Amino acid sequence: MHTLQELCEQGTLRWGEDPAYFTDKGSWHSYIDTYQSLLDKYKSSIRILDIGIRAGGSLWLWKTYCSQHGIPYTLIGMDIEPTYCNIREFQADINDDPNVQFLWNTDSTLADTYTNITGPFEVIIDDGAHSLESQIAAFGFAWPKLANNGTYIIEDVQGEHLIPIISNYIRAVEPTAIITPHLGFKNNRIDDILIVITKPV
Repeated sequence: MHTLQELCEQGTLRWGEDPAYFTDKGSWHSYIDTYQSLLDKYKSSIRILDIGIRAGGSLWLWKTYCSQHGIPYTLIGMDIEPTYCNIREFQADINDDPNVQFLWNTDSTLADTYTNITGPFEVIIDDGAHSLESQIAAFGFAWPKLANNGTYIIEDVQGEHLIPIISNYIRAVEPTAIITPHLGFKNNRIDDILIVITKPV
């Protein structure tokens, strides 16, 4: 069995650190420890909605980790594109998995997108367009699909100055939400920022 960091390092060595070919969660960005702590909370089962999957590397991470650790999982990957941005060999592992579903040609910022998505999810990850507008819109529509005590993560916030703006919007939607920013600034990137939101019980 491997940690998320070890799996990410293995994948990065094999397929690269660019999210167009694998994932940048443990290379360009410092997100892996946060995700490890999050997955450690869910030993019995987990449902994840992953918005913005590009080549599918993050889905491969979640699937492989859960499989190795005996955690039952359901993964739904959403992307506005019609298919993977690049074809990689690891995609066969997730394409053939009945516990992994795909929502291609799907815009995370539209209310209708969530009508037929069955929740609740323990984890929702917004790794989509990364603009302030898209992050706010996706949160407003996806939040009701999050389970009580679940975790919503906004990745790649484009600068520390946007944290209070996003936080104010979150408070307007859910006044009792627990909001925890994670500032990494790995490789001097201004967008190495996560906002982690926990839904009250």
